[in-house]
Amino acid sequence: MKTGLPADGPWSRSTVRALLDGERPGRALSGSATTIGLIATDARLTKPQATKLAQIAHDGLARAIQPVHTVMDGDVLFALATGTAQVDGDMTLLGAVAAEVVARAVVDAVRST
Repeated sequence: MKTGLPADGPWSRSTVRALLDGERPGRALSGSATTIGLIATDARLTKPQATKLAQIAHDGLARAIQPVHTVMDGDVLFALATGTAQVDGDMTLLGAVAAEVVARAVVDAVRST
């Protein structure tokens, strides 16, 4: 499924080009692109695995937002696992899916505003 990534928000590829050319954003952009999210699964995960899942899911932010994790943003993702599936989580699969879902969620959020 095509997502049309990356989505343009206050920051975009043209903003990256402007930064490379020496321009600096004004205060108007400061903190205006903070992204906060939650990854939830019904798999059983340990606390370190949930932390790793959140870290991997940040790849989705990088797919959809450019630039991401600037010093003016507070981008953060949290992960939780209910364990109701009674199945240990395959971290490779969960991480890949989480990153893709985050990217699509960002694009959906931008398009729906």
